[in-house]
Amino acid sequence: MHIQFLNNMKTENPSLEISNECLAVRVRLLDRYVTRIYNEALRPLDLKITQLNILNLIDLEEQICPMEVCKKLHLEKSTVSRNINRMKNRGWVNVTSTKTRSQLLSVTQSGKELILKAEPRWREAQETISEFFGDSGQWAVKNLADM
Repeated sequence: MHIQFLNNMKTENPSLEISNECLAVRVRLLDRYVTRIYNEALRPLDLKITQLNILNLIDLEEQICPMEVCKKLHLEKSTVSRNINRMKNRGWVNVTSTKTRSQLLSVTQSGKELILKAEPRWREAQETISEFFGDSGQWAVKNLADM
């Protein structure tokens, strides 16, 4: 992936300036690149990085409601719902209803085994991305994500 450095040069053409300088589009392109690396590594397990992150959070929390997953991972409700349904259908997640009409999520034994199988593939992708970013890039991503 080639990312050009910003040249901070104003032009007479706002579309050209936005196209060349917009950090939002650069971050989105970077997100797609990073996601693709992780997803390619996890593909043999029929798992995507979003699903692994949701599954991992549920495992760490032991039980969690879907809205807490949304909040903690900054994901849209529809994204969490869609992925929970897929993971439930694959036997990776249990969904239990509570008396208050909400749901609690927990990881099944199959889901726990999947996390163990995914870890070396995740680590491989993590190393690839870490090399791409370098030390200062990793620091920036980790610190920006904690804001």
